Amino acid sequence: MQKRPTWQSGEKTYPALFPAADLDPEAAMAAAKEIRIMAYGRSKDVLDFLRSAAAFHMQASATAYVDLACKVRDGKAQAPEGWSLHFTPSPKPNHIGLILENNTGPGGYLVSIATQAAMTEVAEEAAEDLKRAVEEELSSLGYSNYEIMMRDIIGPKDPIGTEQELARIRADPKSYRGMEPGDVFDDMVITALDISGPPADLDAENASTPEVALNADVRAHYIPGKIFRMAVDYEARRDGMLVERSGSEIDLGTETALTVISKLLDSNGYGPRISGKASSMSKHSWIHYGLESDAPISEAAHAAVFSSNGLFDAAVLDRVIEFVQAIAAHDLSIHEDEFLALADGLIEYGYVSRETAFDANDMRDWGHAVRKDQIVSLFDRTENGTYRLDLHLADDEDGKRITRAEAFTVSSSPIRLICRFDVREGGEWVPDYGADIPYTARNTKDVNNMIRSLESLSCVFVDEVKARPDNRAPGL
Repeated sequence: MQKRPTWQSGEKTYPALFPAADLDPEAAMAAAKEIRIMAYGRSKDVLDFLRSAAAFHMQASATAYVDLACKVRDGKAQAPEGWSLHFTPSPKPNHIGLILENNTGPGGYLVSIATQAAMTEVAEEAAEDLKRAVEEELSSLGYSNYEIMMRDIIGPKDPIGTEQELARIRADPKSYRGMEPGDVFDDMVITALDISGPPADLDAENASTPEVALNADVRAHYIPGKIFRMAVDYEARRDGMLVERSGSEIDLGTETALTVISKLLDSNGYGPRISGKASSMSKHSWIHYGLESDAPISEAAHAAVFSSNGLFDAAVLDRVIEFVQAIAAHDLSIHEDEFLALADGLIEYGYVSRETAFDANDMRDWGHAVRKDQIVSLFDRTENGTYRLDLHLADDEDGKRITRAEAFTVSSSPIRLICRFDVREGGEWVPDYGADIPYTARNTKDVNNMIRSLESLSCVFVDEVKARPDNRAPGL
């Protein structure tokens, strides 16, 4: 077995990630899905997978995004099939915005790309002259080279005249030119747009209208629909390893947006450049800041994107969906006995309807259960919605073995099926989503919310009801 790479910080040694070129995508995904965690829902792991996949893609595509933004601004970019592409101006010369609008359904995305600010040639020469004059004057006043450097970095409290002139040039918006191909990529922000409705995988509350998004500083403020922000340090390395820049923001919906944006990159001819960069990156390990037990999640994500030549394409989206479904199967399987016992207990103690439901967590969670033939249904009313988990039991003497499980949201009409699993005799939960359960951010969140709430409800029920047999539903 290959020894895991490590990295040093001071005297401590930490685990690193295997280079993508050393990973088999199937084996990496299997390792990520095999992680067993006896805890509340693993929604964090889903976001970690997304973050790592996005980080590999963004690092491989950073220069392409800069050139693409300039091409969009100059009216030379080609929209991907099924989408319209529009340039939107920004008050900052090093920011370019573009809108992707779905031509075959609702929704769209505002994509804001930023580079590191670059001065005009005239302003840069003036700033360099003034910087030399500042250094000479401060040196003559007795300042050390270190003190001069720190004054330039953090700004002086008592600026001399030439420092004030230098500060004025640096602060003047006219000193900076617009974005050009080859400029250094800084970050990208994606906002989901409600255009005749939100994108198909999001709800209306998770999208902004174009008017709101275009008039907001999406980097400084939260607005609905801001699903992604990631910065990239070009060629960031530490001990020969790649580094994911801190401070990224990511939410469900990013995976669908990046699939569309990758089509935009590919349709404008950037595929070969991104593939070449991904190939170069694949030889390097990545710094890993989490536990070693979590590393397979990031490695599976890196392997998926590398297999798609650095793009976040449909194949990567399929890997995301596979991982999401595996997480749901994992969480339900480790709680299956607990949830079945909860249902039996609720029925035994009379919590069998909405009117007689058991409440927990200061009435934030309510639960009741019913049984009809070989199906036990757990109802879970939460702040995020009401869910029903149907556990299909084997028709045998024991009648306690789950053979199938389905979950629904029942707080809206029509009732919506959000997950489905076949449970094999050995206890393996196998996803059986099918075409009637589309992959959406809402479904993913609903499944995680339901599992977390039921787990909490079960704990409280055991503590408050089974510990006091007289604590029964009203009227019993």
